[in-house]
Amino acid sequence: NLEILLIDDGSTDASGSICDEYAKKDKRIRVVHKANGGLSDARNAGLAAAKGLYLNFLDGDDFVANDMIESLYDSVSLHDADISSVGCVDYYKEGADIGSYSSAQNEQTVLPTEQALSRLLYENNITASACMKLYRRELFGNDIVFPVGRVCEDLGTIYKVFANAKKVVINTAPKYFYYQRSGSIIQSKFSRSRMDGLFFAKEQLTFIQRNFPQLIKAAENRLFVEAIYIMMRIPLRGDKFKSDRAAVFGIINKYKLGVLLDSNARFDIRQRSFVAMLGARTVVYFFRARSFVWRKVKRVAQ
Repeated sequence: NLEILLIDDGSTDASGSICDEYAKKDKRIRVVHKANGGLSDARNAGLAAAKGLYLNFLDGDDFVANDMIESLYDSVSLHDADISSVGCVDYYKEGADIGSYSSAQNEQTVLPTEQALSRLLYENNITASACMKLYRRELFGNDIVFPVGRVCEDLGTIYKVFANAKKVVINTAPKYFYYQRSGSIIQSKFSRSRMDGLFFAKEQLTFIQRNFPQLIKAAENRLFVEAIYIMMRIPLRGDKFKSDRAAVFGIINKYKLGVLLDSNARFDIRQRSFVAMLGARTVVYFFRARSFVWRKVKRVAQ
């Protein structure tokens, strides 16, 4: 009892035809052909067309374990939850072996709204990605959509959905495989659009201050993390991004001590805040070098 929506977002190759061929082979598949509008617009088209009681999002260059939907659905059914999630694994080349992850131990946690939001903000076994989760459709209501024409759209959306959920189930078993390609939005060189992440993180903090004041430290932590993510990409010299660089450094300097002293923050994030005490640029040099080595190791391992 599964509805599969394939959104052809104005593709210029044979993707649309391939989608139509799959729809002929499997009655569960429906295809939506539309003018190119980007990821958010494609997801919104899926939201508008969906007829099911639950929603799941899958990006085009990722793949999932054969039983991911079953696992997600079993979790929401067993616990009468509004959202369930599974673990995610980054992979760096085609043909990555998922068999090595099949025996990974699953830890399942059932959380009420506030605790689930806290875990989301601290990125503790769950992230703001729209993927790898199953949502009751009504959580989106009539007013929650993905922001069209922006990047980091998940960061600007998913916390609102979690705020509407009474119960969330977090599973750690890896069922979603996230392709890290060099030309992706996340991996590409810095552009000013990446500042959308800082905008959404600030917007999220305002939302938390207004609706969940007990989680302000968690939202400040997430804003600090987003600033770190951006700083790892932004050029450290030149005038082109001078104002953006100042905005990012300002956030890091404002919240670094609070994050360092926050016992709920992840160790690696507190580590970054400690290094930031030596200066924002020091964080960049240190973690760019470490990230480069880590990606090389993972590629070789896969």
